[in-house]
Amino acid sequence: MVILEDDVLDQFLNNLSTSQDSITGLSKWCLERSSYHSVIIRAWHSFFYSATSNKRLACLFLLNDICQRERARNQTVFREEFATHLHGVFMNACTGELRSQAVRLLKLWEERKIFNNNVLDVIRDIVVATGSKSNNVENYNEACLRVTRNFDIKHFVDQLETFKKWEDYFLKSDSSLVTNIDLKHFINLMKDRERSKTHIAKAMELRDSFYKYMADWKTHLINMNKLLCRAQVAKVFYGRQNEEVEIVSQSYKVYENNLESVVQAMKDMQSIGNCSRYQNPLPISAAPSNISQSEFSIPLARQLEMIISAAKRGKVDESRTAEIDLDDEIYLFFLQDVEITVRQNNGFFVFSRGN
Repeated sequence: MVILEDDVLDQFLNNLSTSQDSITGLSKWCLERSSYHSVIIRAWHSFFYSATSNKRLACLFLLNDICQRERARNQTVFREEFATHLHGVFMNACTGELRSQAVRLLKLWEERKIFNNNVLDVIRDIVVATGSKSNNVENYNEACLRVTRNFDIKHFVDQLETFKKWEDYFLKSDSSLVTNIDLKHFINLMKDRERSKTHIAKAMELRDSFYKYMADWKTHLINMNKLLCRAQVAKVFYGRQNEEVEIVSQSYKVYENNLESVVQAMKDMQSIGNCSRYQNPLPISAAPSNISQSEFSIPLARQLEMIISAAKRGKVDESRTAEIDLDDEIYLFFLQDVEITVRQNNGFFVFSRGN
């Protein structure tokens, strides 16, 4: 919302008094609108010179409260702007009924260092210069010397020339100027003023919308950066998963090749009965003595079934060796004619192709 000087004057007219609640409320109201500090201080300055003595005292209280609260917030905009008006304010206050309050403000600001030393020196000179010489002649003389030392003749002449121009302008102006106001023109000016307030309000709304859009866009960028980081992490993770899958796939291929070798060996064993050179198998008496007759006389079909079952359950290495988890008994038999050796070691059947 746009704050105009008339809005601030309305606040002062309706709410400003010497009570603590009034001073505190208006002080907080002004500080909350620090972006319009120049408008608020111009309105304060105009109100101070047009107000009664009691209202001017309230203005001084408000000035003090704003400056002290702003110092507590580590801000300076109000104090810097007020410093340009304090010379005239204290000149007015020290020559009237508010002198004692002005002196108290000066002492308070010196103790709490509300303003810098240059501003306080100017106020101190005004307080001393407007007081009685007999009360503090030494300070008065010091103030006079300081004013004389800092006196700028060129600046003084420029001020006199400006004053002369304004004086000539007002003396030459028609004294009946007030009665010559065009009512229609005045109404148009008032309408233009209202329209300008509307345009300014719309412009401020657009500015607020733009700032909100920028804030939303900033949040969107932050979220996009987070999403990008997560996507990069996911890329690394699934890349590693792909590497592991390839390793497992290679292992299964090796297993498949070994299994094919075992199947081929089984087929070779199955075709033994059709080969003429295997018509006379090795007699049972030629087998090792530690193998019983019943263990060696296992049917060939049963042996093949056991070997194929073992191949399906276990992993076959490149030497075409398989481990078969069967009973805890020890079996040992040789198929010498087909060059296949089957034995059990630690609860596992092991078969291999002989040389």
